[in-house]
Amino acid sequence: MKKHKFIIKDKLVMGGEPVIIGTRIPAERLARLIEQGFTPQNLKRDFPQVDSKVIKGAVKEITELAVGALKAV
Repeated sequence: MKKHKFIIKDKLVMGGEPVIIGTRIPAERLARLIEQGFTPQNLKRDFPQVDSKVIKGAVKEITELAVGALKAV
């Protein structure tokens, strides 16, 4: 299994739910916002405390995970 740089799981953070690194923002929340049409720029506006590079990296990893899930269907 590939280790991700921007989406992490740590049992001490949000009970082990996948989050954006350095935050308590659930990766699923970011995925749902992307589904609603949010761009990285929109996400940066809504989460100004998160570095743009982290947001873009997390979006890329979410996309890779979604594509991987589709290939498994």
